[in-house]
Amino acid sequence: MKYFGYSLAVLLAFSATTRALPVQQGIVPDDAKWLVHLDVDSLRESKVGNIVIKDVLAKPLAKLKSEMKIDGQLILQKLHSLTAFGTDFQKGPEANGVLMLNGDEEVQKIVEGFLAAQALQDPNGGIKKLQDEPFVLYSAHNQLFVSPQLAGHVVLSKSRQQIESLRNVLAGKARTANASKPFSGYATVTNSFFFLAVAEGFNEKTALPPQAQILKKATGARIVLGERGDLLFANLSLKAKDPEVIQQIQQVLEGLKALATLAQSENKELLELAQATKVSADNKMVSVNVEYPLSKVIDKLDMLTAHLQESIGEPTNEHPPKPQSDEPVKPGASAKSDTPAKKQ
Repeated sequence: MKYFGYSLAVLLAFSATTRALPVQQGIVPDDAKWLVHLDVDSLRESKVGNIVIKDVLAKPLAKLKSEMKIDGQLILQKLHSLTAFGTDFQKGPEANGVLMLNGDEEVQKIVEGFLAAQALQDPNGGIKKLQDEPFVLYSAHNQLFVSPQLAGHVVLSKSRQQIESLRNVLAGKARTANASKPFSGYATVTNSFFFLAVAEGFNEKTALPPQAQILKKATGARIVLGERGDLLFANLSLKAKDPEVIQQIQQVLEGLKALATLAQSENKELLELAQATKVSADNKMVSVNVEYPLSKVIDKLDMLTAHLQESIGEPTNEHPPKPQSDEPVKPGASAKSDTPAKKQ
């Protein structure tokens, strides 16, 4: 039981690694305020994803399998996408939202098997099976509800009612009134992306530095990450109702870019990143585009891999230990040489 929270967090984190499967139409409610979508198939096929899965996650996945009997590698192979959305920006106990894992049947079986094992091992523990019909539902400490086989998805939420509502949508018993309208108005993205996040109505609660307060007038924002050739690209789009506000936001972003260029003149990497950032706008939206060489991103991932290996107690090859003599070196004496001393 004590490992449940950690196991679930690891499971979801490794899930975030679908040929860009689009977000299923009609699932996101009209009043949704935020949406996050991870395309696991596209990430797996990307150069960055290949490094992340084979190098960065290799050791943690092996440890997860040996200690908690969860086959993270199999989950990564069979998982297609991860989608989360919510209707507000509350934090802590008041937060709400839905997390959907879309994958092959094996993914659903792994999750249900894990939950069932936890419930059987400790009948009085935090994991309980609440029902079998009309769909299987578990609870974790009465704070998180999990349906491991909901119309081909694994669904998690802090609200049992939200899972019931989503189940009705997936079963065709209910449809959102305007399925295509949530988060509309953004430019179409290509299938080369593997991460998308969008939020609207967040401006009033966003903490920003004084010089960027104008960004609070944005009514929506979307971030897209993906690969294009030998480049990793990122696109940030900001919406506003007033063309004058759009122009002001563009000026602020260009000013921040110029400031970063001057402040990081001695840092070659950050200077290159600033120079690779392009800001553009029309009457409805400001776009910030960044393209960065994959080779440099992969170098950073190699450093992250070494750091993760050290954090879980695995040796790295960066600084191999020097051989030491079995005999202690006396104070004031130098270490013995491997070359025998000449006779006097």
